Amino acid sequence: ASNVRAWTSMAQLGGSIATGALNYLGVVTNGIPYLATYNDKTAFGGGFGFGKSVSQFMTALNQVGLLKAVGGRLNGVDMNTAAFYDAVAADPELQKQYNLSEREARFLALEMREGEMTPALTNAMVGSARGRVTSGAAQKAIDGWMWTFNSTEQATRRALGLSAYRMSFDRAKAAGLSDADANAKARDFAVSALRYTVGDYSVINRPPIWRSGIQSFIYMYKVFPTTTIQLLKRLPRQGQIYMLASLFVLGGMTAFPFAEDIEDLLDSIAQALGFGTASVRFEIAKAIDSVAPGLSPFAMRGFANAYLGLNLADRISAGNFIPGTGIFLSGA
Repeated sequence: ASNVRAWTSMAQLGGSIATGALNYLGVVTNGIPYLATYNDKTAFGGGFGFGKSVSQFMTALNQVGLLKAVGGRLNGVDMNTAAFYDAVAADPELQKQYNLSEREARFLALEMREGEMTPALTNAMVGSARGRVTSGAAQKAIDGWMWTFNSTEQATRRALGLSAYRMSFDRAKAAGLSDADANAKARDFAVSALRYTVGDYSVINRPPIWRSGIQSFIYMYKVFPTTTIQLLKRLPRQGQIYMLASLFVLGGMTAFPFAEDIEDLLDSIAQALGFGTASVRFEIAKAIDSVAPGLSPFAMRGFANAYLGLNLADRISAGNFIPGTGIFLSGA
C-alpha cells in the first residue's frame, strides 16, 4: 500500500506548475489569518494584524523563498540546505548579503533539519523521509519529478515560519524577555504556525485507523482539509470571515467545509424520493442566474477559477471531506 501511495502521489503532484502554485494559496487561506488574528478565549493565533502579517510574509518570501531556495551554491554548499544557513550564521558578511541575523539563520537551519521546513507532503507520501528510497539515483529522479511541488512547498514553509518567528521574537523582546527566552518562544510559535496552517503530514499525526493499509488511501489527501477545518473552527470571528472569504474567491461556495458532502446527501435523498438525477448544485446555480445572469460560475467555483482558467477550486476545497457520501448517487 505504501508503494502504491508513493507512485500515486508522484503521478498526481509531480511535474505540474499549477499544482506547485497551490502551496502559495495555502498561505493565503490558512497562514495569514492565523498570524493576523488572535482568539483570546483559546489563546490561538498571532494577533499581529493583516497588514503586518502579509508584509512580513512577503519580505521573508523574498529572502528565503523560491529564488533563494534554488539559487545555486555558495563555496561548494548547496543554498537549499541547512548547511548553507549554518554558513550564514557564522559569517556577518553573509548575514548582510542575505538580510538574515545570526539567530534567524540558526533557526532556519534547525527547522530544516527537524523537517518543519522541508517538503513535508511528498516526503510523507513517497516515504523518502523514512528511508524507503535507498537508491541515490532513484532519489534524484524523484526530486527532479517532484521539483515543482517540493520547491514551492519548502519556499512557503520557510517564509511562513520565518515571518512568524520574527514577529513573535520582536513581541517577546518588547515584553522584556531575554534573547534566549524570546528565541525559544518565537521558535515554538513559528513551528505551531506551520503545523496549524499548512499542515503536519507525518503518519503519526493521522487518526490511528488511517495510518496504514488500504484504508490509508481514504485519508491520502485529507491532512490539509483536516487542518483547514480545524483552523477555521479555532480562529476568532475576524479570522473566520477572512478564511471563508478567501475560500470563496479561490473556490466558490463549493470550497466551504463539507459543502460537497452535504450536496451528495441532499442529492441522494432527492433521488430516493423520485426526483431522477437531481442536483442541488444545478438548482442553486439556476437560482443565482435567475437573479444575476452569468454569476453562477463565479459563485459556485470562485472568481479565480473563472478568470485564471486554472482548477483551483477542487485543490484548495474543504468541501469534499467525508469519504463515501456519494456512494448512493445515480451512476456512482
